[in-house]
Amino acid sequence: MEQKPLEQQVSDALQEDPKEIAERVRQLTVDALSGRPLDTTGMRETFATVTDGIREGASRRSARMEEAIKEAMHGMDGALRNFAEATSLAIQEARSEGKAYSSEEFSSLLDDVKSLQTLMADTLTKGAKQATGAAQNTLGQLADHARIHGTAAGKELFAIQTRLTQTMAEVTKEAVSDGTKTLQAGGKLMAGLTAGFLRGIADRLQDAADRGKGR
Repeated sequence: MEQKPLEQQVSDALQEDPKEIAERVRQLTVDALSGRPLDTTGMRETFATVTDGIREGASRRSARMEEAIKEAMHGMDGALRNFAEATSLAIQEARSEGKAYSSEEFSSLLDDVKSLQTLMADTLTKGAKQATGAAQNTLGQLADHARIHGTAAGKELFAIQTRLTQTMAEVTKEAVSDGTKTLQAGGKLMAGLTAGFLRGIADRLQDAADRGKGR
């Protein structure tokens, strides 16, 4: 059976019990991100598609529509947080294993992390402009809340930004002490954050969460 497009899958997910929506949307978003190289452009495209699915799904609900949208937003935030946590672990692994990355690579990743800190608010704002009625109001309110108060993923990304800044200082210091301009590795730091890495991190985190709930 041919798999439905991501937008349709998300729209269908919003027809479920609101208690199930957040986790279903998180899974769909992580799966979509895991199927392509991770970069900021691709992530923004994926989140825009998920938001289109939320908007479409909301228009199909006859009851508890606002609750469904809020739960779906929590699912998107969870997926972005999975990415943030995977990024943090990748940085830790790179440093603990003594892998040599250039300061330019860490600087590029830092720029990416900064740009993703507003991803949820930007995506919801765009979704609100394309929505109508109650869905437009709900998405707009969620966007405003995300922009003013932040999200769980945004806070995690900010913490990563701090760690990256510290790591860059360490890399620069090491490079100077070694008498080299940079510490260059064979590939990009983000190369470790491909499908398998993010999928594995997301699954491990979810298993831990399930155990914590006693499932």
